[in-house]
Amino acid sequence: MANDWYKDFGLNEHVVFSEKYNTSVTFYQTSKHSAKASITLIHGVGGSAEDFKEIVAGLAKNYDLLLLDLPGFGLSQGQENIFSPQKYATLLIDLLPTLVNSTNYIVGHSMGGNVSVQIALQAPTLAKKLILIDAAGFLNKFSYSEHVAANYVGNQLPLAKQYSSTVKSIVNALNQFLPDPTGVLLSSTGRSLILDDNINAISALAVMNEELSALIRQKSPPTFIIWGGKDQVMPVQVSTMLSYLLNTHSVFIFPEAGHSPQKQYPNDIVNKIDNFINTNQPIPAPKIAISNKDITIDCDRNDAISLLNNTQFTSVTINNCQQKQITHLHAEKIVLNHSAVSFNHLKINNNNNYAMILHNSDVEIWGGSLTALTIAYIKNSQLEFNGVELYANNALVISNLPTTLNASLTQVHLNNTVFDWHGTIEVGL
Repeated sequence: MANDWYKDFGLNEHVVFSEKYNTSVTFYQTSKHSAKASITLIHGVGGSAEDFKEIVAGLAKNYDLLLLDLPGFGLSQGQENIFSPQKYATLLIDLLPTLVNSTNYIVGHSMGGNVSVQIALQAPTLAKKLILIDAAGFLNKFSYSEHVAANYVGNQLPLAKQYSSTVKSIVNALNQFLPDPTGVLLSSTGRSLILDDNINAISALAVMNEELSALIRQKSPPTFIIWGGKDQVMPVQVSTMLSYLLNTHSVFIFPEAGHSPQKQYPNDIVNKIDNFINTNQPIPAPKIAISNKDITIDCDRNDAISLLNNTQFTSVTINNCQQKQITHLHAEKIVLNHSAVSFNHLKINNNNNYAMILHNSDVEIWGGSLTALTIAYIKNSQLEFNGVELYANNALVISNLPTTLNASLTQVHLNNTVFDWHGTIEVGL
């Protein structure tokens, strides 16, 4: 049960009951001033409104604040208070209009970031701007497990970072071998008999099981993304995917922060939120240096892979490059040999051939658009799409061996068919 921490900040507690959802929500609110803008703060799994206490005093100087305990957490307890993020969002869309000022901003942390995105996209008047802190639930559950494992190994044992592709491969194999228990665990019987009605376990599973493909491409309000560079709960790569999918005006990564940077760097967070709210300039589009040439980067020759950032080439070949990251590369075709590379906001346009050819490589794409006759041919390789638009006239991916590919929040345009890809598919010749 939560304590009375809120009294130290001059917050007033009040409970609102929703007949529509048969649940009560405990809110903590500063005095309301109609001339001010308000900020609503939404916490994540295992937390409560208290997760924001380090930034309350700073934000309250300029804004009316509304914090809350989501049903099942803090003081919002009850047997029927078991909701998915989608249901939390629907509940708050129903309750917030009478509680917030005419101008309201939303801050969401972890699962609260997921809830906040859903509120902002479905009820735009409730969120003039959106601030996400280590937001959860945007990777499909199989991809999520791979990246959490790989990031954990890399952060705990920096010398083992070179083996992250192997870690991902092992987890992927386990995911295919073991049956997916999510549906059983989230059933009423599973929640009661297996999870013992543990709200933290139930909510964590519900976040991973939720898919926002049908919603995420709607226009979002201006968005500020904040992340901890050493987050062991939500992979920092997700910030790159979200920055592509949402109307992102600013991104800031705290390199040494974990999953709750608002607790570690409260003054910085307050200042950055205030600056974002009072600034209307989005991130300028990167200036792309255009070259109509082919280029080959071989890390065994100590070639600088950074030459590919913010550039446009005809054909790009990457050889023997491990655990590299490339941002804003445009090309007609990319070939990778014996490499492990993450592409951020990649753009490929090639209507006559493959967009990518992979040999003994591991490739992740975080945001971007790929147009080709066939998106990729892979040989003994792994390929993953996260928040990507795929346009293919022939096939998606051809592999020399039966291979399981992961994608999250990816939209596919295949011939005259459009569908969302959020999960795994099997590919082969």
